[in-house]
Amino acid sequence: MLTGSQFFGSLFYCKGNLRLMKKNILLLIFLSLLTLVTVLYIDRPFAVWINNNVSKDLPVMRNAINFLEIIFGFEISKFLLGFILLAAALIMWLIKKSKQQTNIILFIAVSHITSRLVAGVLKNFFDRSRPFEFLDNRAIDDFFVNTGGSSFPSGHVAYFFGLFLPLIFLFPKYWYFFLPIPVFVFIQRIVTNDHYLGDALFSVGLSYLFTICFKSIFIKNTNDLSGINKFN
Repeated sequence: MLTGSQFFGSLFYCKGNLRLMKKNILLLIFLSLLTLVTVLYIDRPFAVWINNNVSKDLPVMRNAINFLEIIFGFEISKFLLGFILLAAALIMWLIKKSKQQTNIILFIAVSHITSRLVAGVLKNFFDRSRPFEFLDNRAIDDFFVNTGGSSFPSGHVAYFFGLFLPLIFLFPKYWYFFLPIPVFVFIQRIVTNDHYLGDALFSVGLSYLFTICFKSIFIKNTNDLSGINKFN
């Protein structure tokens, strides 16, 4: 049976770059099609079902997401952690730490920042109304509304998957330690009707896309991970 570390490791390591590229392209196509189907046919009916069958308040989940926002510095900036990582990489470069270690930090930082930044830009382009807005007004348009909609994609999901997917790539043996936080955020944004399922799925795909793109720039092969191999 395939273990968790083998599964996540196989998403980033294959024998031959062509095989790896095909695997990543197929996964991204699958996520794209799943998101499209979800947006067109599932999102709004699912939001109604959640509203009718799931607790509308869910204080534990809201308190948990508020706690995560505090410890990750949202009150200062959604990009605080990313810029701290960039600063750490700059310091490592200035004191002439190994290029491999510096690139590892850059890989995490740039994947994280880009995922959240692009998600924020796309929000302003698509102007999708939130599920709770739709539940209050069933006649409201889904996309390109004039009320400043910001549902698609989910910034929270992009933030946490953009941070933890690179960490899962670097430490596939410990996927069970890194995955619960982004998965919790994914679920919380949906069951509280802050986001549609399609919003969250798109953000996962977006974060995965940037993770594999920046992996190809900063970590070209397993030799570039020699600085952390003792942990894997």
